[in-house]
Amino acid sequence: MEMELTGLWRFIPDPEGVGAAQGYAALDFDDHLWREVWLPADFEMCAPELGGYQGAGWFRRRVLLPAGWVGKRVVLQGEGVNTRVSVFVNDRWIGAWGHPWLPFEIELPEDLIQFGAEALIALRVDNVPRPEDVPGAHLGWRNYGGLLREVRLVAGDYCRMAQVRTRAEPVEGGGALGLEILVTNGRKSEIPVRVRACLADGDGEVLVDSRSSLITLLPAQKAVVELSQRIANVRPWTPESPTLY
Repeated sequence: MEMELTGLWRFIPDPEGVGAAQGYAALDFDDHLWREVWLPADFEMCAPELGGYQGAGWFRRRVLLPAGWVGKRVVLQGEGVNTRVSVFVNDRWIGAWGHPWLPFEIELPEDLIQFGAEALIALRVDNVPRPEDVPGAHLGWRNYGGLLREVRLVAGDYCRMAQVRTRAEPVEGGGALGLEILVTNGRKSEIPVRVRACLADGDGEVLVDSRSSLITLLPAQKAVVELSQRIANVRPWTPESPTLY
């Protein structure tokens, strides 16, 4: 279940870095004088006078959390920000991300949200160059800051696949596919888990339907599930023959 947050937000630049002290993430903060902007966007799209701006900017939006999401794990997912983002929900800091352009996911704590009611999301984004960043704090390049790709809320199970590592390589007569899946049980009770992986060709024909053995995960327990399969007559991808699976 997903809620797209692409769309209308309120925005204000924060060149002096005073937003947190001024309560920009507070529920009762009056943001009616902030600009209305459409995300995703960089700072300059939010305000043309911010050409070449390097600093912080704040985005705020209220969302209604569906009552049907009760019991689900809710995360804020972003497809890309430049350079750093700090996430506040209902005036509480819940996490941050500092890897430009890469997708991120930050969980909303259960005790912080109420389903069937509104929640305030405030995002502080900054694009100030730092020596530890790539390409660093050098001048001579344009560092577009902002929420540059889509953002959404996603509700799912507390028992989930937290990470998937895929290995595909050619072997004699075809190819070999290997998967390492990190499964974590965020539920409050133990649960039986089985992982299933299907591989289809470009026409949708299923070539591999692999299932792991059944395991039991205790609350807060994690486990790595491995699957491997050989596939006959697999066609490697090349620029001349871009076969996809």
